[in-house]
Amino acid sequence: MRQILVLLLPAVLLVAGCSSPAPTASSPTTTSPTLAPSSSPAAKPASPVASPSPSAAAAASPAAKPSVAASPGASVVPSPSPAGPAVNGPLLFTGNPTPGFTLQSSAFTDGGNLPSQFSCDGPGGGQSPPLSWSGAPSTTKTFVLVDQDVDGAAPNTVSHWVTYSIPPTVTQFEAAQPADPTLPNGALQGLNARRAIGYLGACPPAGTPAHHYTFQLFALDTPLTVAPGATVLDVQSAMTGHIVAQTKIVALFGH
Repeated sequence: MRQILVLLLPAVLLVAGCSSPAPTASSPTTTSPTLAPSSSPAAKPASPVASPSPSAAAAASPAAKPSVAASPGASVVPSPSPAGPAVNGPLLFTGNPTPGFTLQSSAFTDGGNLPSQFSCDGPGGGQSPPLSWSGAPSTTKTFVLVDQDVDGAAPNTVSHWVTYSIPPTVTQFEAAQPADPTLPNGALQGLNARRAIGYLGACPPAGTPAHHYTFQLFALDTPLTVAPGATVLDVQSAMTGHIVAQTKIVALFGH
């Protein structure tokens, strides 16, 4: 029996020694999954394909630059300055004087020459002349007094004096009225052709024929709601349809 066991042991050892190469054959099979990481290099070409997208975005940004360049071009255009109100307009007086309603001056006659003290040659660039009136209708609620140079640039005249909301009890203006929005007698003053409040002295171009300075007085049947510093066009709009009497007197002046 002992001899048989001894003979069997080498056989077992021989079988065991022969079975050891089997794992080496299986090792290539087990290592085949390790080839999967080699697929990651195959994915690498995809990343260079994605990289052009940033370059495409960079290429698109220069295309957007012209719009940026356009804004400086727009900034070169200056914003227009707000224009001031129009201070000149057509002659307010139309039609015929109202019978019995008269306007006069102690400094000149109708159609006569305006003394130089009431022109731009006078003190302070000219003082307003004295004026008085009579014969207003009993329905008068306020007066409007305007002086316009009818020889100004057509179709407009040149506004030299705009007074309005003159109380119905007032029948005269003394000379040299102050350049204030509200006069001592309660009347309001508007803008002349130089966009200043008050009277503007007669001042035609030198060497030209004498200009006709038309002082116009209107009696209205309603008070005006026009604020101080208005233009002749503002006053004209407010008094439309409310004139119950009108009169005028003209003075000539030339250098």
